[in-house]
Amino acid sequence: MSKALLVLLIFLPYSFCQKSVKELATSLLKFEEGTHKNGICYAYKDSRGFPTIGYGKLCSTKTVANDAEARTACKSLVSVCSAAKAKQWLSDEINSKTSCVQTTANIKAAYDKASNYRKAIIISMAYQLGCAGLSGFKKTLSYMANGQWANAATEMLDSAWNRQTPNRAKRHSHVIRYNNCGDFCSNYGW
Repeated sequence: MSKALLVLLIFLPYSFCQKSVKELATSLLKFEEGTHKNGICYAYKDSRGFPTIGYGKLCSTKTVANDAEARTACKSLVSVCSAAKAKQWLSDEINSKTSCVQTTANIKAAYDKASNYRKAIIISMAYQLGCAGLSGFKKTLSYMANGQWANAATEMLDSAWNRQTPNRAKRHSHVIRYNNCGDFCSNYGW
């Protein structure tokens, strides 16, 4: 057997196991954003007070006081919601965030240096914070762009984002630092 064929046979299965960035981001965001305990089409007030449906789809940028107000704010989305529609909303939002990540200079520099796992984390952060919010992580993104993953992971925890969603921030920081998801891989579907 030739060396080239042997190398191909060794690495071929590995390449077929690789998930795309979108697949990784989708499974990660399904976990991180979750759905309401009453179902994917149940509108609720999220942790920051915004009316939300599906996998973290905002119905409005105005905060609400409770789930009843969220249901009113989300009425037009509830009427068209289904499991397939929620997946489509998630897919569309991932596409949108991937686009803004690739057109925001300091985020793009970090994204271009990242592995697929780290790219999925960057997209998740853009999903949660918006690209404008993520671009404010100047030191974190600079460390990423320079391949200084441990420094980036430490820096991202020194933020209001970490104080608001500490468990998510710690999981994301772990992936940035180690390029793997550790004990929570099954949560992410990785």
